[in-house]
Amino acid sequence: MRRTLLIALCLFSLSAQADNLLSLYQRALLASPELKGSQYAVDIAKAQEDQSLGRLLPQAALTGNYSGNALKYETRNGKTYPGTRAGLNIRQPLFDLQAYLLMRSQESKTAQGEDALTAAHQKLIYDLVDRYVDALEAADKSEIIAAELESTEKQLARVKAMSERQMALVTDLYELQARVETLRTNLIESKNDANIALEKLRELTGDAVTGIQPVRLDTAQPAPEGNADTWVEQVSRANPDISALKHAIESADKSISAYEAGHLPRLELQASGNYSDVSFNNQESPPYTVGTIGVEATIPIFEGGITSARVREAEGRKGLSTSQLDQKQRELEKYTRAAYLDMATAQARSLATDRQLEANEKAKLAMEKGYELGVVTIVDLLNAQKQLSESRKIQRQSRYRYFKSRSLLMMEAGQLDVEELAKLNDWLVSDPSLVITATPITASDETPKPNKAAEQPQKTSNVEPPKSSVKQTTKTDEPKSVVKTENNNVPSSVLNNKPITNTASAISFSNKPVNNTQPIASIPENKPANNTVVKPIPTTEIKPVELNPENNNAVKPNAITETKPVNTIEPAPITDTAKPETLENPV
Repeated sequence: MRRTLLIALCLFSLSAQADNLLSLYQRALLASPELKGSQYAVDIAKAQEDQSLGRLLPQAALTGNYSGNALKYETRNGKTYPGTRAGLNIRQPLFDLQAYLLMRSQESKTAQGEDALTAAHQKLIYDLVDRYVDALEAADKSEIIAAELESTEKQLARVKAMSERQMALVTDLYELQARVETLRTNLIESKNDANIALEKLRELTGDAVTGIQPVRLDTAQPAPEGNADTWVEQVSRANPDISALKHAIESADKSISAYEAGHLPRLELQASGNYSDVSFNNQESPPYTVGTIGVEATIPIFEGGITSARVREAEGRKGLSTSQLDQKQRELEKYTRAAYLDMATAQARSLATDRQLEANEKAKLAMEKGYELGVVTIVDLLNAQKQLSESRKIQRQSRYRYFKSRSLLMMEAGQLDVEELAKLNDWLVSDPSLVITATPITASDETPKPNKAAEQPQKTSNVEPPKSSVKQTTKTDEPKSVVKTENNNVPSSVLNNKPITNTASAISFSNKPVNNTQPIASIPENKPANNTVVKPIPTTEIKPVELNPENNNAVKPNAITETKPVNTIEPAPITDTAKPETLENPV
């Protein structure tokens, strides 16, 4: 069967234009150390089975002896002579229950090893599909990010051109630049992840994987037959891992019976033939031949507790295998039901992702039109572009999820073989122009330095910022602002005077509407701010208000003195209505 499998794989690989599931499987089958290790484990188990069988087969031994003998007497001269002996001994166990049960136990261990080999073979196929899909997903992520980056860079160039004509906000320019830099960073990471995914395929195949074929997006995704309970029953019957644990329990159970039989007697049939030309004490004698046949019985009485210890060991192995079987059944049932549900909902999920992608494409176009009309911000447009990229990724992930779920369900049911792998391979695109290859990360992928001259807003030349302690300067038809003063000349006692609490409303300008307020630094050179020249407001000192003992009701906490363009401030008169004084526009 293995030769047939290899021939089929060779035929499939001849027509492959790039690495696909079958070609990679052929390479992994020959290079997988895990699969080779499982095969060696089967060979070891078979050798141990033959050893246990040998204890029940006849045992034959041929012996020979040649000696030189010197015979001496007390009363006469002695002599020297050679001596020769030869013998053939045959032993055949007639009753050895322990040896028989140990042989049956080893047979179960061999079956366990074969099931483990089948499980390793199916796991190799599943790992190949899983890593293949991960490589496709990583490559798609890199492709989607690259497309989003290209679209965002076009938006950035467009907004830069608009900003030069004073038709776009500087904040929009910064938002786009930040998004571009983020996408460039993400693109480098995604390319690295795609290359790492191909390296994981190298671990299975043993050599480099330069390119893989993508999955068709129009792939049919049929639902599994039957229901979840049917597949759970199939898993309990045909899963190789469960079968291996069942054989382990059988082996341990037979080992218990075998070691308990160590207290029983053993019977052997013995036959021997001996030739000798010396007697029993090597005295010279005429040559003779002796043939013997008989039955030997051995009754164990005491062996130092070895038999009882072996029984306890076998009982512990049985309990361990039983616990592992229970745990494995629960685990496989969970995976089986999850894979079944994923396959059952795959078609509906794919249709939903298609509609989601279509809706996000329309939303992105609408956001572009809205930004041109000024009804949405650049952040809304960037979010729409991000959602579009996310929907593209989700659409492809739904196809990949079906691949993984189908492979997992077939593996748990013991049906993941080369024929099933060939069905999955038929869903790949064989177009050489669409082959996904490793993408080297070069210096061109690094984030370029931003053009600061293009990003900074134009500075006006006919309006200079005031060189004084006043920090707030505005361009308005009728300016309104709050004067901020430096505290270099203000005593600490004034700053710490708690009765003066509302300093923001103490000094204000006339309460008139403010129109077209924007920083002076953003006023273009050809558009002066209504010929308005901002003059510095002199620094003032503030002294606390003194109380009038004759009119206590006239003093209110919010009353402060009038500011004057001098370095000393006199106490302001206190009236019944202590309101903040309103100054005319100093500009």
